[in-house]
Amino acid sequence: MSENKPTRRDVIDAELKKTKAELAVAKHREAKLRNQIKGMTER
Repeated sequence: MSENKPTRRDVIDAELKKTKAELAVAKHREAKLRNQIKGMTER
């Protein structure tokens, strides 16, 4: 097996890291939208 070839574990870890980052962005966007909705309904 080649030293430079990523292992299945490396690929999975990279995908997990990417997915966690996407989740953090989505949660931030959700919070921002919820605040916008709150502002619109309190007027």
